[in-house]
Amino acid sequence: MFRSGRDALRMLAKKLYPAHTRAFIPALSCVSMVSPFRQNGIGVVYYPLKRDFTADYGFLDGRLRDGDI
Repeated sequence: MFRSGRDALRMLAKKLYPAHTRAFIPALSCVSMVSPFRQNGIGVVYYPLKRDFTADYGFLDGRLRDGDI
């Protein structure tokens, strides 16, 4: 059990690195959601959201590589 979502993300980032080196995160995410990845050596790429708050798949298309999360 984790005390917070940030603790859960921190554990996830520790388990995934170094096999995964980039995390795609929605552009409206708060710093506490991003910091666990950065603290564990995983780069963060913000992707835009459309007006209805769904992912902009046009932005993601062609940018995702093997090993990205």
